[in-house]
Amino acid sequence: MINELYGLFGEIFEIAQYIEWNIALISSKSQFNKAKNIFEDMQEMTMGQIVNIAREVEYFENEDIEELEYILNKRNYLAHQFFKQNDIVKHKENYKFIDNKIRELNNILNRFEKFNNYMSRFYRNNF
Repeated sequence: MINELYGLFGEIFEIAQYIEWNIALISSKSQFNKAKNIFEDMQEMTMGQIVNIAREVEYFENEDIEELEYILNKRNYLAHQFFKQNDIVKHKENYKFIDNKIRELNNILNRFEKFNNYMSRFYRNNF
């Protein structure tokens, strides 16, 4: 069970990076004459910086920005708090606890994947 938890953790961060990539692609398309430079600059930014840029891009609706803020908050929770708050090593034999954490991570992963798929379709259909 613990390996499933770690696997989900990795999948979530993979999708989070794809979301960052898609935001960078879409954002750079809004700045036609500077697109290449903006895209390259965004590769070095944090997800929070990328979300701030997305707020200024006409292609993103308020609902998109709200979802990006949710994703950023969950990503930051996972990166900076998840293991400290949950002490997975201490609870690794507590199957009910681990199962609950797996469900939590699955819910996060599903929401990240849904938004990433939406962003990918948006990019393919508009550019």
